[in-house]
Amino acid sequence: MAKKVPPPACRSAVTNGRRTFVVGDGRGPWARRYRDLIALHVSDLGGPDAGLSEAQLSLIRRAAAVEVELEQMEGKLSRGEPVDLDLFTRARSVTCGVCSKRSASNAVKRK
Repeated sequence: MAKKVPPPACRSAVTNGRRTFVVGDGRGPWARRYRDLIALHVSDLGGPDAGLSEAQLSLIRRAAAVEVELEQMEGKLSRGEPVDLDLFTRARSVTCGVCSKRSASNAVKRK
């Protein structure tokens, strides 16, 4: 039997979709790109009405956060600024790992 969902007044603004983050205003360039990536990934998987599970949405959010950070590091590299290559490589491995695990397990199917 499915659990009854509490009314919106008993849930957080993040859960209700009124806020992107628990802390922060979500209006900066990082937050805008993060939301864009989430929307693109959700669209790839059939759109907001595709019935994606909370676990799938969580993976999408985490992947989007890592992608934004990687894009910032790539921007620094393009300007000749130093970046932590160990961190860059590990973050890239995480996103590649999520994608390959997703494909291998069919946990998230493209619609």
